[in-house]
Amino acid sequence: MAGIKEILGKFFTSEDVAKSLSALFKEVAFKKGDVVFKEGSNSRELYLIAEGEVQILKEIPGGGMKIFAVLGEGDVFGEGSLLSSRPRSASAVAVSSAVLYMFKYEVTRILSGAGADLRGACAEVLKKLSDVTVSEQACVLLHNVATAKEDMFAVGEGSDAEFISKITAISSDKVKMFLEAPSLRYENEKGVTLWLPIRNSQGKFLGIVILGNKEGEFIGDQVKLAVAVTEQLGTAIDRHYKQEDDKEKQRLKQRIVSGL
Repeated sequence: MAGIKEILGKFFTSEDVAKSLSALFKEVAFKKGDVVFKEGSNSRELYLIAEGEVQILKEIPGGGMKIFAVLGEGDVFGEGSLLSSRPRSASAVAVSSAVLYMFKYEVTRILSGAGADLRGACAEVLKKLSDVTVSEQACVLLHNVATAKEDMFAVGEGSDAEFISKITAISSDKVKMFLEAPSLRYENEKGVTLWLPIRNSQGKFLGIVILGNKEGEFIGDQVKLAVAVTEQLGTAIDRHYKQEDDKEKQRLKQRIVSGL
């Protein structure tokens, strides 16, 4: 059976990155015929196959199931729902006894545990993003409604002045690009700078996560995982904003009542 580090080594050239990322996966076992996830469900896990085979099936009009793929050791599946808020578009069923590595990263847990410290929570998310990619530098820009500009909200460890200066100089162009193309989920600039729009579940633009790396490149599943984490971040930030707005409304109501 292939180990998680061995499988991740196919996608990540850095041994340190593969080692860090392996800690985010949980080993799960399925018997022949077990359903890993069902079409239409709202589960959000991504899976890597360590041993055995898994069928990807979809219901067809009039009844019955159509097999779209049979996946084996080293294959990845389930990323579609991890990368979006949509229900599963197909079912996954174990063809034989199978051992899978499950990835489920909950940004909401970080923010819910951070209370009102949104800045600190964003910095923690940047640390996690460095675990799932080759990024050496990172920052979060959040949209300021009052100024209609982006504020440098959080900066990752290792980010230098040159990186911050570059990001600041071209961020307005990237914001315009993402506003004009609401379906665009990232821009991989020359492979060494990854721009990820932060949006809520309705697609409202909230800001940008920027990841940089002078040496390696952002490729394949690294980009998928970074997109997934950023999309969760958008949902969590939007929820935080709404909670703070509700608190402010409550405080205003109390002041009005007190003044009567």
